[in-house]
Amino acid sequence: MKWKPLVVVLAMALAVTLAGLQIKRLVHQRALSACIAQLERLANEADRNPNPVIEPFQAFPVNAKNGYRPTVFGYKDQEGKTILPETFIQAKSFREGKAAVANRNWAWGFIDPEGQLVIPYRFGSVSNFYDGVAAFSGIDGKKPKQGFIDKNGTVIILLKSDGGSFVSNFLGFKHGYIQSTRFAWAPFHGNPHPTVSISIDCTGRVTERK
Repeated sequence: MKWKPLVVVLAMALAVTLAGLQIKRLVHQRALSACIAQLERLANEADRNPNPVIEPFQAFPVNAKNGYRPTVFGYKDQEGKTILPETFIQAKSFREGKAAVANRNWAWGFIDPEGQLVIPYRFGSVSNFYDGVAAFSGIDGKKPKQGFIDKNGTVIILLKSDGGSFVSNFLGFKHGYIQSTRFAWAPFHGNPHPTVSISIDCTGRVTERK
């Protein structure tokens, strides 16, 4: 029969496709196991000392040229004494020995309790550290890049697609995964900004959750 060779070819093509998918699945599983082990190591090395009892405060210094009052941030202790002067455009609380701060170019980095810059200003946005890992979006002026850094500021994970609001949602990995949301494609009518739930694993893979 003339159709038999075609059936054989299709069957072989299907077998090759399934084998390829299985190989990809095994490779990803191996990569996932490796990155989970890395996260466990980083968590064990994370700074577990009590966070400094100083918090960011907001100030409004007057610009002598035009009266413009830009918002700036410094750090005070519990008694209201200024510990670090008002030199940051934005500032977050200390966690695991570091605090995220933004300079006048709106680039984010991290300082230690003495105010020393320990991770350079190079990120578009960042989260706090959780178990030795912080999330970032945008690096060195390259906005599409998103991922995670270790306590030294080294990029350890780059996302393979859009991670949505994962930076503001980041509270640490759970068994190698975090959950987040991102904007979905929308038609010209109806909800202009629908969101979808996504899952991000520590290999950088982003998948939509049904």
